[in-house]
Amino acid sequence: MTRPPGCEALAHASAANPVALDCSGLTFCDSSALNALLTMRRTAQATGTVIRLAAASPQLSESP
Repeated sequence: MTRPPGCEALAHASAANPVALDCSGLTFCDSSALNALLTMRRTAQATGTVIRLAAASPQLSESP
């Protein structure tokens, strides 16, 4: 499995340098996209990095 494109940004991130994902153009998010976001979140958590979803729709930014 290849890494999601956003994981490259995480290589240069740190707790002091969070990553912001611009979701303003996102109109559809299927299970593959959600899996990519979860993979990036796990990668970020392992390094103490923060990921923020910028301009996310209410459906995408809701947490259970």
